[in-house]
Amino acid sequence: MTTKAKEEVKSKSKTKVQDNLSLWNKVQTSKSETLKGVNLGRKFKSINAHSQVMAATEQFGPMGLGWGYEPTYEEIFGMLRCQLKMWAIIDGQRSEFYSEGGCAIEPVAGTDARSIRKAAMANSDIFKKATTDALTKGLSVLGFNADVFLGLWDDNKYVQEQQRQEQEERDAQLSNIPEREVVPVVEVPVVEVPVVEVPVSTISEHEVQGIIKLAKQAGTPIEKVLNFAKVGALTEIDATSLITINAKLNGVITKFKEQTNASAN
Repeated sequence: MTTKAKEEVKSKSKTKVQDNLSLWNKVQTSKSETLKGVNLGRKFKSINAHSQVMAATEQFGPMGLGWGYEPTYEEIFGMLRCQLKMWAIIDGQRSEFYSEGGCAIEPVAGTDARSIRKAAMANSDIFKKATTDALTKGLSVLGFNADVFLGLWDDNKYVQEQQRQEQEERDAQLSNIPEREVVPVVEVPVVEVPVVEVPVSTISEHEVQGIIKLAKQAGTPIEKVLNFAKVGALTEIDATSLITINAKLNGVITKFKEQTNASAN
């Protein structure tokens, strides 16, 4: 076999390994918030089962469509044994595998009975615990939370590195949150509107003579008319004031005539 042929075989082999581990590499790393330290004579990490269900759903789809399991139970040596027939759609094909888990059957209070039926009456979580144990072990064979089963979380350096990466992810998420847009305050310039003085239209000479005539008929001195209009001369009276002055003078004249007629009668 030539050197080139050997390199091609080696390259294809490496690619196949990468393909085989593609799912494993996606799900092998555990988040610290999904783990809990347990000490039952020996120390180990307990995995949050619901986080595994979420991770499996993320990879395969909703339970029942992309993956699922069928449990069977039996009592054996004081244990409730759970066997799961598990399946998942991987790369478009249905894959089936098996897993086992168990939970100790606690004696019913006051008796030595360890039957499943009586144990279930005393502890309603016994089936849940056995199923969770089997599910965790079953998903682990696909690589889910592999770093826990490989003992990496017992290595302080590994734990510190994971915590550092998780903090970086949180910081990155915070940095991606858009800041509230600050709307700049726009100062609107004050525009000074010039005051335009509209010239007042004064009365004509003919209208001046009319005021003099009415004032004479009403017996009203011209000075009184000027004081009412607040002007110094009749020629300064404007058209608006003219209407008011004529109305008042005509009113005086009318009243004078009425009084005169009343006296004559």
